[in-house]
Amino acid sequence: MKPMNKWMKRAGISIAHGFEYYDIAVYSAIQTFVALNFFPQSAFGEHAFIFAWFPFILRFLSRPFGGFFVGIYADKYGRRAALIFTSALTGVATLLMSLLPTYDQIGILAPLLFFLMQLLQAFCFGGENPAAIAYLFEDSKESEQSRIGSFLWGAPFLSIALSLGAVACVQSYCTVEQMQSFGWRIPVLLGVINIWISYYFRSKLIESDKFVKSKFISIQFLPTLKIFLLYVPASILFYGNTISSKFFIGKFTEDPDLKIILPIIFNLLFFIACIVLSYLVDRFSSGKATLKKVYIMVAFLSVPVYALQAIDHWGTFIISQCFITLFVALTSSITPSEIFHSTVQENRITTIGLGINLGVIFIGGFVPMVVSILSGYGQAYVGLLMSCGSLFYFSALFLDRYIYPSIPKDLIEV
Repeated sequence: MKPMNKWMKRAGISIAHGFEYYDIAVYSAIQTFVALNFFPQSAFGEHAFIFAWFPFILRFLSRPFGGFFVGIYADKYGRRAALIFTSALTGVATLLMSLLPTYDQIGILAPLLFFLMQLLQAFCFGGENPAAIAYLFEDSKESEQSRIGSFLWGAPFLSIALSLGAVACVQSYCTVEQMQSFGWRIPVLLGVINIWISYYFRSKLIESDKFVKSKFISIQFLPTLKIFLLYVPASILFYGNTISSKFFIGKFTEDPDLKIILPIIFNLLFFIACIVLSYLVDRFSSGKATLKKVYIMVAFLSVPVYALQAIDHWGTFIISQCFITLFVALTSSITPSEIFHSTVQENRITTIGLGINLGVIFIGGFVPMVVSILSGYGQAYVGLLMSCGSLFYFSALFLDRYIYPSIPKDLIEV
């Protein structure tokens, strides 16, 4: 396989990973129109808008099932088969969701079908993420693993920027009535293009020579716990910064255009930082050593870094954002390889899927709410949350002394 083709396929796999975040960002932006079309007040009462958030919550509950069942399938039949399956099913669910009739047209069946499509998307992503990690890192060199991670976990930043831009463009051309009628479907339908591209790349994949077919179903308990502990702090930084930045932008400027543009710029900068910093890590250092240094910085610097955002000055804002970008980009780029190396070949994807998706439940239901509350008291408290989150990483390092002595040497991935 030629190097260019190899990196193109890695990019194709990463694009599909980023789609989950495209869908979440789009859903957040069009939530008002979803509520009007699928959860009207005439049927669901004056608090009908609350029902529109149920699919968002159910996504987090559905993902562990996808991680487990798709993981079992991938461990038995291969990563390529699992990735193609998740792409196809996600594409069908996305297309159907963009074309669904509304509550006024088919009644209660409309929100039920909407729930179902959201659950199918989340189910697929719960299995796609660990399968992608296993496939990308099984056949990779140590000197390129941070860059691979930057593509895989950096793609969500690009997807979020694209989704925010897509919704902003549609809203700029459509009236409120048009957005409620058909405009909200356009950014959802654009996600199908993403899925088609990812399906094309995945259909061209060749199964890794290092794939070992699992003969029985089992879970590696300590590696699962370590993966959970590695995933949690990286996700606290990712989700926490996304939520807190919205509060900060709202306080920093009243300009409606800046409120639209700044989140897009931030996410593009995060993506670029992932690519650039991961290259430097692969070129001049190692992922494991760099990640440890980053979390030491997160532990001691997060509070003052976030406190700088309370100062109403562009200079302090830029300094603060540079540090935050450094933290988020490096943890997002390096963590996937650390997760991969925490497992053995047998039942690898099932183990990765369970560890990551248990973290998803914990983070998805906990961090956005806490960050929203803490942001009301001051950004320094958000920094304290980030600092405390680093303790999960150091707990994961502590587990190494118990994991590796118990793993047969012939099963450890070199």
